[in-house]
Amino acid sequence: MNKFKNVLNNIRLYFSVFNSENRAALWVHFIRNLPSEGIFPEFRWRFYKKRLKNCGRFYTHTGVIIKGWNLISIGQGSWINTGCMLFATGKAQISLGENVMLGPYCVITSQQHSVLDTNQPMIKQPLSGEGAVIIEDDCWLGAHVVIAGNVKIGKGSVIGANSFVNKDIPAYSIAVGSPARVIKSRLETDRSSGSQ
Repeated sequence: MNKFKNVLNNIRLYFSVFNSENRAALWVHFIRNLPSEGIFPEFRWRFYKKRLKNCGRFYTHTGVIIKGWNLISIGQGSWINTGCMLFATGKAQISLGENVMLGPYCVITSQQHSVLDTNQPMIKQPLSGEGAVIIEDDCWLGAHVVIAGNVKIGKGSVIGANSFVNKDIPAYSIAVGSPARVIKSRLETDRSSGSQ
């Protein structure tokens, strides 16, 4: 624990030379890019714990980007892999249940851009489609999964790599594709193998 405090004090000294706005942005960037070994995952978790709406003890790899801290909940035992992005905007929340696994480079957003006004450049289009994203307990999202706002992924579901989820997925489903569609129920797999 003493080693942890020494590291923390040295980091605070380094950041004290910047103004408060730049210091906050630099601090978040620094925490996000700490190595994924040693004391650093614990350090990162303590940082997130103070900012997120709600969280149990969870693990993040290097390079995870979180925006909208006060709208995001992450459950106990969850695992967020390298390069994942969680963007909560407006009033729409993002909730990850317990023991959720996000593969590398997943993107979860609670809002989209409108594309309907052809008289406006895309960059000036308003935000639209605000809606909560709820990922229930024990789900696994493969690498590069994208989840749009207003989606619920049911307990125990698996989403295949490179899928785009824009509608609800029932509990214990296996879903793949763009847009994602359910191809199998994990409950059927359990029954056929004799497990319950």
